[in-house]
Amino acid sequence: MRKIAVAIVVLTAFCLVQADTDAPASKPAEGAAPVVKLVERAKPVASSAPAPEPIKPAPPPIKPAEGPTLRAAEKLYRTGKYDQAVKAYRKLLNSPADALAAAIALAETYEMTGKYDQALAALDGAAEPGKLSADWHVARSEALALVGKYKQSLAAATRAFELRPIWAPAILRLGTAQETIGEKTEAIATYKNIEKTIDKGKYRKQARDLVAAGMVLDRYGVLIGEKASVQAQNVLHNYFQRAYQKVDKTYWPAHVAAGELLIAKHQSKLAGQEFKLAGKVNKRLPIVHAAAAMMYLQKYGFEKAIARANKGLKINPRQSPRLFSPDPLDNLFKNRVPVSEFFTARNRS
Repeated sequence: MRKIAVAIVVLTAFCLVQADTDAPASKPAEGAAPVVKLVERAKPVASSAPAPEPIKPAPPPIKPAEGPTLRAAEKLYRTGKYDQAVKAYRKLLNSPADALAAAIALAETYEMTGKYDQALAALDGAAEPGKLSADWHVARSEALALVGKYKQSLAAATRAFELRPIWAPAILRLGTAQETIGEKTEAIATYKNIEKTIDKGKYRKQARDLVAAGMVLDRYGVLIGEKASVQAQNVLHNYFQRAYQKVDKTYWPAHVAAGELLIAKHQSKLAGQEFKLAGKVNKRLPIVHAAAAMMYLQKYGFEKAIARANKGLKINPRQSPRLFSPDPLDNLFKNRVPVSEFFTARNRS
């Protein structure tokens, strides 16, 4: 019996515990504060490693120092800053893309100050890339003429013409070289090629080409005996003046060409205006001083003529004042001036 009683007690206790477990959780009494279970957050474990530094943006790349450009060097030349132009062109000789153009322009700059041998050396230094360049052969022909090597000058001009037979500067250079050695008939035939140039019309886009074409037309008319009035106004207005009015206002060789044409047509006053305009662009043009000297001479202003010519000679001491009026100017400067070639109105840039 005792065993049975013990079993009943155990069974009863078990049932009571089970009932308590299955019963729903008792709600808090009305009005009592709700029971909030607090869950403690895990505290971060301190690390002994140092915190990483913030990533800094990469610095901008360092730009290499900008060297001279052909445009900048040309501006120096056109404004008479010849020493600075020489330095700029010499630096550009190290640039494969600019070396040939720089050599040609360097030679031209040397010539403006009478350094004819250095001009030829600059061109010879670019002989390999220049052999297929009409521009290089034209420049070399001009440089050779300045030192009196007229046959070699003719050969270079001929090669330039072969490379570009309808390019106005090549036609002008060959015709001029032929005239220099007395080949009038050949020069006429050469100048006649300008008709093909005009038919193409591309010459009108470049000031240099316009001026060269105008000079060819003028020389052709003179050699075939054409009346001055027939071509002069056309050349002056549609070629020379158009070059500096419509194409490039800084192209002073157009003013110089216009001045020379007007001098030849006995229009000294108008010629003087053109030379003054050239002088405004470039104050260190020997030919401008020569023109002024010639005009003073016409008015018997000998002292002023000498003063202006000497200004030109300071820029280029190797030039001879013999372009416009050979006899009186030659007498005026006899035994005073080393004679070579006179102020060359270059048609480049």
